Amino acid sequence: MPLTPGTTLAHYEISTPLGAGGMGVVYLAHDRRLDRRVAIKSLPEHLHADPVARERLRREAMAAAALDHPFICKVFEMGEAAGADFIVMEFVEGETLHQRLSSGRLPQADALRMAGEIADAMEAAHAQRFVHRDLKPANVMITPQGRVKVMDFGVARQVASTQGRRPRLPQAASRRSPNWAPVSGRPTTCRPNRPSATWSMNGPTSSRSVSS
Repeated sequence: MPLTPGTTLAHYEISTPLGAGGMGVVYLAHDRRLDRRVAIKSLPEHLHADPVARERLRREAMAAAALDHPFICKVFEMGEAAGADFIVMEFVEGETLHQRLSSGRLPQADALRMAGEIADAMEAAHAQRFVHRDLKPANVMITPQGRVKVMDFGVARQVASTQGRRPRLPQAASRRSPNWAPVSGRPTTCRPNRPSATWSMNGPTSSRSVSS
């Protein structure tokens, strides 16, 4: 069933398409119960019965719904209507980071702040053992206030906890070279977006992180 303006899915009324990709179509919709705008993501019509595509959509809903963070797009619910699965998400106004970068380089202060917000979002996901696996400018929205919202957890994976187990590092990581410098903290506890050192030809140069 094509989702045209005026189509209803449960208590949501489709308003207009917002975008489309190979694995999903996103629409602006009106939540008639709570009188608010939401975004609805549905599979393209030819994938409605595809078990792999349906599982990916379900996985996206499960991952994002488990995360409550100001820099991650919220998922409200997942539903089914007329044989089509759909996700109901918060409607985020603005543009993607990809669109923003296509118009020119970001000011340094904005770039550092946005990088820190994305890192904070990923830190929250990693704390719940979710790995996004598709983080790119097209999957990051920038609101009119300049804040980021990480989107599209469709290929995210929840990994088993490594607590209590000593990680094995790649062999190359242990080879000393003139450019090698230590990073404090164990891989299991060091926050990925807040290393204790930045890298240069002469080793660590600062203890400040990208989101400081």
